[in-house]
Amino acid sequence: MFNAELIIFDLDGTLIDSSEDIAWAVNKTLRQMGFEEFSYQAIKERIGWGVKMLLQKALPEEKHNLLEEARAIFMGYYGNHLLVKTKLYPGAKGVLEHFKGKKLAIATNKPLNLTEKILDQLNISVCFQKVVGGDGVQNKKPAPEAIEIILKELKALPGKAVFIG
Repeated sequence: MFNAELIIFDLDGTLIDSSEDIAWAVNKTLRQMGFEEFSYQAIKERIGWGVKMLLQKALPEEKHNLLEEARAIFMGYYGNHLLVKTKLYPGAKGVLEHFKGKKLAIATNKPLNLTEKILDQLNISVCFQKVVGGDGVQNKKPAPEAIEIILKELKALPGKAVFIG
């Protein structure tokens, strides 16, 4: 039987559902920039690859030159609307408590400062020995860089670790 010493979780879509707050911020950004909004479901399907990719998929292709402006607007809205609808998935806290004796970490594409705010507000930050945000790596997931940082800093062998996400 496999006995992991380190369990690394993704955040969005794994431990928390932040899709409504993200969708709200995307639509506020699009509206402010004069573009058509998307349905919640259409935005939800585009979440998971980081803000840049999310906004690339939301902006019309011929307007990708406005990506940095859109990102700045989005981050303003999202940073101020971070935990309006965001919540832990049912059973997530129980899973974290079950693995209390293990090393636990988070590897997410979300910026670290926002990740830490969410973890603090949801009262789960104490569960994790290491958190790596998308702004702490050169190459975001699915690249392995965040996982490699966690393995190194927590002195864990890859064969004794598992990623859930």
